[in-house]
This record gives sequence, structure tokens and C-alpha cells, in this order.
Amino acid sequence: MAKSIGERLDVHLDALRIAGAAAWPFAIEQWADFPDKGELFTCAWLAIELEDEKSLNESIEFFRAERSTAYGFVGALEIHRADKIARWVRQWVSHEDPVRRQLAAHAIEVHKMDPGRMLLHLLKDSGAETRCIGLRLTAGLRHIEFVQVVAALLDDRDAQVRFWAGIALAELGFGERVRPDLQAVAASDDANALTALRTLIKTTQPQEVRSWLGGLMRAANPVAVRAVGMLNDKTYLNWLIDRMREPAMAAAAGAAFLELFPDAAQEDDLFTIDPAEAGLEFVRRFEYGEQKIPLADRVMEWGKASGFVE
Repeated sequence: MAKSIGERLDVHLDALRIAGAAAWPFAIEQWADFPDKGELFTCAWLAIELEDEKSLNESIEFFRAERSTAYGFVGALEIHRADKIARWVRQWVSHEDPVRRQLAAHAIEVHKMDPGRMLLHLLKDSGAETRCIGLRLTAGLRHIEFVQVVAALLDDRDAQVRFWAGIALAELGFGERVRPDLQAVAASDDANALTALRTLIKTTQPQEVRSWLGGLMRAANPVAVRAVGMLNDKTYLNWLIDRMREPAMAAAAGAAFLELFPDAAQEDDLFTIDPAEAGLEFVRRFEYGEQKIPLADRVMEWGKASGFVE
């Protein structure tokens, strides 16, 4: 039987443990050949495992040089136990180097720690990414005492910080102030659209949410279809299947379906990447790039067999 991704990763990490310090030259050689997230993960994980400050500092410099690889380093921080990385986090969180402060903030976030008053320093950090992490922590930990600081960040110079300040205010119970801005993001093609949509559904009265989504549906905005998956109401399945027959709505309907029925992701015949299987009108819509398209008739059959459709 083929190993899962997690099992393959465990094998990889066990091999690094056994090799110990002897693996370090090979890790940095891999990074030099192909500086990407996976290679940075290996370097950072191994440096932490070895508790080797020199190697860890070298990994930090790799990250500084290739900031797009951030989640390789973050993944290494996440997969190690919190007590294993605690000494580094304590050093970094108030370090003069903004990159180390950002890594400390990432570690605090992925391990769901509560930094207490140190959170205020994250919210006021010079690094935009660190401020964003601070806002997510403030929202998740419900630190209402920092609401004025959060509100001030609505005027931040960085667009991502402004967005996460709006999310944090909504999560803290002050959604009225930011709701129009979050609605605009949710209804757009912005990369933050789904986060905004999920927050709106979570923090807005159901009647108001449905009224707003109704307006989007009348405007043929697929966001309204995608939102159905977040409402956690399986009685919408028939309606979603009808939307799967509409090329403009099909992708959103498929995503909403999988959120409502995650077990369906195990079925291998409910979606296709060949638009011709769905019909000629889908060929015109999806001729560029690969897109998972739900097959409405097969989803209907699955729904009947599963007892969700009469």
C-alpha cells in the first residue's frame, strides 16, 4: 500500500535524525541547488533538531534571502514540539531583527500559544507580516483589551494589515464598523475573499447574511454559491446540483458541496478536469487551465445513494 504524505515525511525526518549533523552539508547543498519551501523546511527542521544555533542562524539567512519560502520555515517550527522551539521563540520575540520577530510570531501562531502582553508588541511591530499575525492572534484568543489598537490598524499603510484588522474587529464583536469593507472583499476576486466570506457568515446575523447573499445571487456572483458550503445546511444539496449545471457557478458549487460533504472527496468520479465530460458549454468556460468541475448527474446519484436526495 502506498504511504501517505505524512508517513513519507516521518520516514524522511527519521532518516535525518539518524544521520544527525552529518546530514547538514547535504541539506544546505539541496537548498543551494533549489531554494524552495521544502528545502528550507529540511534545513530549519534539522537545525532545530540538532539544537545547533549556527545552523539555525544559517537557515534564517536562507529565509531572509528567499522570503517566498516562509512556510518552509514555519512548517519546521510547527512540526517540532512547542517545548523544543521555546528557547528560540523567547530569544526571537523581542529581537532587534524583524525577521526573527516574524518567525517567533509564526511559531506562537502555529502552536496556538497565548503571548499575553507581548501580543501588543506584535501588533505594533515594524514588520507588516508580524502585525498581521498579531491581529489573527488577537482575534483567535479574544483579546478584547487590545480592540483600540486593532481599530487603529484599519488605517495601516499595509493593505494586508488593514484587512486582518477588519477581520479581528469582526471576530471581537465590532463587525458593524467593518462589514461593508469585508463584503466588498468577499464579493471580489481578492485572495482574501474566502476568509472575508467565512468571517461575515460567522459574525453576522443569519437573516442579514442571507439577504446579502440573495443580492449577490441576483447579480450572478458565484460567491453566493460558495457561501452555501459555509452555512452547514445539507438541505441545499439539490440547489447546489442545479448550480453545478451552470458553467459560471459550477466551480463554486463544487467547492461548496465538498465543504458540506467532506466525505465525498474520497469518491473518484464526482469531479473531472476534462470539461468535455461536463458538456460543450463547459469546454468554452474552462478551456484554459485545469479546474475540477463537478459532474451534476453523478453528484445527484451520490446524493440519492447517500440518502441526502430523494
